[in-house]
Amino acid sequence: MWAPLAYSTRGWVLAWLGRSADGLADLERGVTLHEATGARTHLALFYVRWAEGMQLAGDVDRGREIAEQAVALAVSTRERGNEAWALRALAEADLHRSGADFGVTQDRYQTGLDLAAQLGMRPLVAHCRSGLAQLCRRMGNRTESDQNFAAATLMYQEMGMRYWLERADKAMRSLA
Repeated sequence: MWAPLAYSTRGWVLAWLGRSADGLADLERGVTLHEATGARTHLALFYVRWAEGMQLAGDVDRGREIAEQAVALAVSTRERGNEAWALRALAEADLHRSGADFGVTQDRYQTGLDLAAQLGMRPLVAHCRSGLAQLCRRMGNRTESDQNFAAATLMYQEMGMRYWLERADKAMRSLA
């Protein structure tokens, strides 16, 4: 019963530590084991983690496919928090894909942000704002980009999320 969660969590951590091969194997195993139980509760979160792992490994297209599955699962099981995370994962994949429709990407970030705000998910709100800042900068809307970046950095500071503050700053500097 706990093995799927353990594999998913371990895989997600390994992916974020840059150990993609080990992480992806565990992420996929977590999803497979969870699906084998027949349970659908929280399966969307396992897919979100797997999508993030794929994106961190550089396979943005596969990460996007998995994120789409995460959104569909979250909607079908009415897991609004997991839906917000899945929308962000899908938007992140689109942000780093060439030829993506940035209007759709912006809608996904905004919908994820709105859901996260309604549910009191402040770290996710900050992540969505950071993604919107990068997206708006790419779209040439510097004012909206600066507003979202300021909101994200303030939230990261308030929550003591220094890693994410530095990551957001680095991402924005790369777009300058």
